[in-house]
Amino acid sequence: MGDDNIPKITAPVLIISGDNDGMDKIELAKKYKLLGGGVAAGMQPMPKSHLAIVPNQDHVGLMTQTIFGYWIFLE
Repeated sequence: MGDDNIPKITAPVLIISGDNDGMDKIELAKKYKLLGGGVAAGMQPMPKSHLAIVPNQDHVGLMTQTIFGYWIFLE
């Protein structure tokens, strides 16, 4: 997709990463800023997009819990 296209996304985006999943958190934060995130709380309107870093999670564990949580939600 490329960083130049990220600000063109108009739909809200939720970026989820485990704190131990191997993803570069600095790169995730950069993507979040491109989506309008990273503003000082109370100084500007809240961004439509959100970034969540889940503690004590690796990539597979986070995916498994997310899929399981989604399955429970559908029940």
